[in-house]
Amino acid sequence: MVLESACRIFGEKGFADTSLKDIADDLGLTITPIYHYFGNKQSLFLAVTEAMELEFTKQIEEFSFSTGKIDLIEIWDMLIEMTQRPNFVRIVLRDAPIILGRERWENTSVVQAVSRIFQDQLSLLYESGSLAKPLSEKDVVLLQRMLIGCFSEAALMLVVNPDYDSRPLMLRVLTLFGGMSSQEE
Repeated sequence: MVLESACRIFGEKGFADTSLKDIADDLGLTITPIYHYFGNKQSLFLAVTEAMELEFTKQIEEFSFSTGKIDLIEIWDMLIEMTQRPNFVRIVLRDAPIILGRERWENTSVVQAVSRIFQDQLSLLYESGSLAKPLSEKDVVLLQRMLIGCFSEAALMLVVNPDYDSRPLMLRVLTLFGGMSSQEE
């Protein structure tokens, strides 16, 4: 209950404008139980952020495990769906990097899941001969970070342009990178 209320209120008001009293009032409680379980506002915000990241990670992993293949356009569609959730955007993409620190992002469940998908895609490119020369470990890390940064920035752009259909462009981009999607344009 506390996480649900905190998610909604942090999403509506943002971290800076939300107090633990706001959340306690929403639940009809005093702030004592919130302090008992979470310690402070930043710890509660971290718990909310991690729960939202884990939800997105589970969607990605469930999809790739259920289909037996990784279809990046489907993952893109999941990202688009998440950008239509104001709480996710405000908490995970806007406030968390500032409040919790940008350096924590690389260790999140989202980045770890995307990294696994990227590794799988690289393996397919090696096997197909599309990528003849192996990439160094640092090259792989740099490419992963570039892609994750691009996706994060794209998600923020799509939030302010909800009517823009990004799917055709994404299909074209994936085609440029060796048809990493099983779907055709």
